Amino acid sequence: MEASKETNVRDDFSVKLVRSVVWAGLSPQAKSVYPVLRVYVDPASNTGSPTLDVLSDGTGLSNDSVRNGINELIKAGLVAQWAWAGGRMFIP
Repeated sequence: MEASKETNVRDDFSVKLVRSVVWAGLSPQAKSVYPVLRVYVDPASNTGSPTLDVLSDGTGLSNDSVRNGINELIKAGLVAQWAWAGGRMFIP
C-alpha cells in the first residue's frame, strides 16, 4: 500500500474511533497509549513490538500506567492480544 493510501486508511480509522462510544469511555491513560502504540504497528501484519519503555517515553506515562492503558485497550477490543516476552509486547 502506498504511503498516502495507508495514511488515509489510518485517518479514516482514527476518525471512526474518536467518534465512537468506545473512545469516549476510555481513560486518559488508554487514550495516550493507543496512538503511540499504533505508530509501532506494521500495517501489513497488524503487529508491533514496542517495549514498555518506548511506550512510556512516547506517552509520558509510567510503565504501570502504560500497562493499565494496554489492559483497558484489550478490554475495549482495540488490542486483540498481547504477551510479554523479554520485555517486549506483541500486538496481532
